[in-house]
Amino acid sequence: MDITRPLLEIVTVIDTNGEVFEQEVSYDSKPQYCSTCCQLGHTCQINQQKQIIPPRVEVKKTKQVWQNKNGKEAEIRGGGKEEEGWAKVKANSASKHPEGVILEDTNTETNNGFTPLAEHTLQQMIQVALAVGLNKLYKQKELRRLITKESLTILAIIEHRVKKQNTAQIINKIVSGWNWYDNTCLDSKGRIWLVWNPRGVDVTVLQSSLQYIHCCVRDSAKNMKFEFTAVYGLHTVDDRKGLWDDLKSLETGIQDPWLVMRDFNAVLKQEDRKNGSQIQDGELRDFENFLNSTSLAEMKSVGRYYTWTNNHVYSKIDRALVNHVWLSLWPHLEVAVRDPYFSDHALLCITLTEQ
Repeated sequence: MDITRPLLEIVTVIDTNGEVFEQEVSYDSKPQYCSTCCQLGHTCQINQQKQIIPPRVEVKKTKQVWQNKNGKEAEIRGGGKEEEGWAKVKANSASKHPEGVILEDTNTETNNGFTPLAEHTLQQMIQVALAVGLNKLYKQKELRRLITKESLTILAIIEHRVKKQNTAQIINKIVSGWNWYDNTCLDSKGRIWLVWNPRGVDVTVLQSSLQYIHCCVRDSAKNMKFEFTAVYGLHTVDDRKGLWDDLKSLETGIQDPWLVMRDFNAVLKQEDRKNGSQIQDGELRDFENFLNSTSLAEMKSVGRYYTWTNNHVYSKIDRALVNHVWLSLWPHLEVAVRDPYFSDHALLCITLTEQ
C-alpha cells in the first residue's frame, strides 16, 4: 500500500440485487504522515528555503540501428563488436560529460539530495523487483542505499513504472556513472531495467523482448563468464506461452553457464501459494513442460520461501534457474531470498565467489 496517498473517505458498493450505493468509511485512528521526510508518526513544521537548481546540461544521445542474424531491426543506443551469433548492444551510461567522459564519483552532497556512490568492493549480483514504482524520490534514495549496503554490481529492476522519457534522469539520480539497458526500445510496454557498474562487470546485451532481457556477463577479476536472462513474465497463462517458447529457443545457442532469474509470474508446485485461490493444473503445466524440455533446474535457495505477498496471499513466483554447465562449474553458489525492503517482492541475491 502506498502510504503517501490519502485514505479513502467513501467507497462504492454493489449489493446482491445489483444496486449501487456509497458507504462512508470511518477509521478508529489515522496515522500521521510527514510529506517532508516521508515518515509516519509526525509532521515536520519546518519552512525550508527553496533550492536553487542549476540548469541541466543537455547530453546528446547517439542512436544506431542494428540488425540481427534474422534480418530484423531494432533501435538501440551505442555500438560495439559482435558476439558469435548475436549483435552486440552497447548500453546507455547513466551520467556522462557532454564530451563523453564519465563523471567521477565523490563523497560530496549533490543538489538533488543524493550522495554519490563511493568506491566499494564489487562482489554481488542482485535482482530487485519494485512493484511500488520508482517515480518517488524517497524510493530512489532507498534503492541507492540498498546498492551501497549490498555492494551490488548488476541489478534487474522490474515494474519500475517510469515513463521512457524519464528513465535516464531517474537512473542517473540512483547510480550516476553506471550503464543500463531497458526493453522499452523494442516494446513501449516493457518494464525491465538492466543496470550495472562497468567497473565491476562487462555486460553485453544480446536480445530482449517484452518479457525478458538476455545478456552476456563477464567478471574479469574472478575469471567468470556466463549468460544471464532477466525475466518478467506476463500475468496470464496464455501471455506467458511466448516466454517459454523464447527461452527454449535461446537455449539452443547457449554453450556457457546460463542463469535465468526473477519474476516468472508463475507457480511450479501446489505449495507455492498460500491463502489464495487453489492452484489449478493448468497454471503448472506450461512451467513444468518448459523445465522438462530444457537443461534448466532450480538453483538452491536460502532464506524466505514465498517471494511475493499482498499481506494476505503469499506466493512463490520469483526463481533462479541455471543450466547444467553452471551447476558443474559453480555448484557452491546459491540464491538468497531476502527481505523485500520497500517492494512487495523479495530480493533474490547471488554472491559471485570462486569455489
